[in-house]
Amino acid sequence: MVMDVKKMYPDGHHPREPSHMYDHKKRAQHFSRMLVPPRVVTKICHMIWRDRTPEYKADVPCHPFASDVFLLGNMVWLQFLDGDPEFEHSAVHGFECLRPLVNNMIQDDPEKQPQMDKIQPLQ
Repeated sequence: MVMDVKKMYPDGHHPREPSHMYDHKKRAQHFSRMLVPPRVVTKICHMIWRDRTPEYKADVPCHPFASDVFLLGNMVWLQFLDGDPEFEHSAVHGFECLRPLVNNMIQDDPEKQPQMDKIQPLQ
């Protein structure tokens, strides 16, 4: 998942310290996501995580979107909700509202996973 934050940080920012400019001489000007929604691009890499999907483990033909739902749910779970100890990445505050959706997305039975066209956009 990649987030384009050019409009949120019009003058740029330090990649590890977003509240500061790259040279750390002053604070970075920024706008909230509510005022300037960032553009988010999601790319699912089947070659890296495909062996973790229930469909791959069961070795049965399936619709690839079920794997996308499962992989995207796991990415949100590891990157935002619970963190990823393998990469020493901790959870991010403020995303707990996504837990019910993510729990449905990471179910082992693809029939129980939500279909993307049935999910209401977050308002």
